Amino acid sequence: MLVVLQNSKERLLRFYYDLVDRFIPRDMFECVVSDTDALYFDLATDTLDEAVRPELRDEWERVKATFIETPATARGPMLFKKEFEGEGVVALGAS
Repeated sequence: MLVVLQNSKERLLRFYYDLVDRFIPRDMFECVVSDTDALYFDLATDTLDEAVRPELRDEWERVKATFIETPATARGPMLFKKEFEGEGVVALGAS
């Protein structure tokens, strides 16, 4: 069980640093809350594709399918999918 949790945490960190943080400028998104298998962030555009740095767009198209569920990958293992879209979120944290 521990290995499963470690692998999901690693996958989430790779998604954040290797995809989101690399391809999307930091002024276009803000991480709101994260859990072992979820990452909620505010995005300045309607879609991730619109927020991608123009100079990295070709690489983005090649790489995103290894992280994000697309019609071509259709529910593949270890792929992230949009679970919620809304106008606001309330996130509580321990202090």
